[in-house]
Amino acid sequence: MFPLNTAVLPGEDLALFIFEPRYKQLLKEVQLTNIVFGIPFVKYGRTTKYGTFVMLKRILNESENGEMNIIVEGLSVFKIEEYLNECPDKLYPGATVREDFPLFNNVSSSLLQKTTDNFRNYASKIVLSDIMYDIDNLTFNHSYDIAKRLELSADQKFALISFPSELQRLQYLNEFMTLNLEIISREAELKNRFILN
Repeated sequence: MFPLNTAVLPGEDLALFIFEPRYKQLLKEVQLTNIVFGIPFVKYGRTTKYGTFVMLKRILNESENGEMNIIVEGLSVFKIEEYLNECPDKLYPGATVREDFPLFNNVSSSLLQKTTDNFRNYASKIVLSDIMYDIDNLTFNHSYDIAKRLELSADQKFALISFPSELQRLQYLNEFMTLNLEIISREAELKNRFILN
């Protein structure tokens, strides 16, 4: 386990700087055995029950003392059943986890299409930092495809990975986009009234 105060979505890349001895040890083992590791979300200084398995995607650079800048990719969500601050013969923490977290269960294609349409509307009105693609021709397979294109906070990403169903995740994203569009619309109205006065 590599607890962090950030949440990783499946399919999302995350840059990490590895400098603590325990995580240097973890990354050496990852390099040797090609294992995945978990990033549980830390909130208010406490490790939560939910996180994402990640795989090492790329090592950007490595110093002589083992410090590294790396890129990992989110794979799947897990729920912690027991957190272990210390593991035998390891410096880093571990956990027993439940991996059978249902990702994309029983959701109608119409709800996914509705969320996709909402995203197109949202993206056309809000400039997203990485929006360098053709909005009209975007296709998504699930909620995480959409979520990783939104500028969600760590808490919002955590909420998303902790939902047990795809239905809840899609509903959450629709509510997020609707609320943000309402806020922007109200701000524009206030600005126009201020200019008129």
